[in-house]
Amino acid sequence: MKRIAYSLLLFLALCPASGFAQGRWMYGVNAGINTGYRYEVPVDFPSASPYTTRWAPGFHTAFEFGYYNWNVICITMNLEYNQRNYRDQGFIWSDDFLEIPILIKIPVMGKNPRLYLIAGPNFGIHYPIDIGIVGGIGITTALTGRTDFFFQTEYIYGFNELIHPAYTYELAVGAKPFALYTNYSREIRITLGVLFGKE
Repeated sequence: MKRIAYSLLLFLALCPASGFAQGRWMYGVNAGINTGYRYEVPVDFPSASPYTTRWAPGFHTAFEFGYYNWNVICITMNLEYNQRNYRDQGFIWSDDFLEIPILIKIPVMGKNPRLYLIAGPNFGIHYPIDIGIVGGIGITTALTGRTDFFFQTEYIYGFNELIHPAYTYELAVGAKPFALYTNYSREIRITLGVLFGKE
């Protein structure tokens, strides 16, 4: 996964000096809603079966920038705040993440509006760090020569073990944790955004 991220960053740096020079740098903001769940493994009870929590709504917002060539491929990076919520045992649990998704956007149909596919790694800065993979689909349209609007939906599959928020809280207040659960994040998100660049 790290090799993929390094390769994408190198590609981003070399874009203007390559055949992608007919594209342009763009930056902007986006925000949206998300809903997630956790695949939980009860560590303190080895005989218990893993289970899936219920969905709960959250939100995210980000600053996005990247190199966009809608004739070939685009590569983007987000600096993002993401509130991941999920429902477990009658409570809604919340984790706040600073995330850095590094994504490629591949045009597949149309020009204005244009349909595109999304793929790439996602790095969630938390304790511990959550590394995942992103896949999705979106649509973009030019509002003016300098401004694009987009709508996209994504699914994020987390690979890293995360500690249940209840366990972290119990440790912080000096209470004896009832049980240790490790869990894996799963998330669906819907995003609206606007991008700005030179004509």
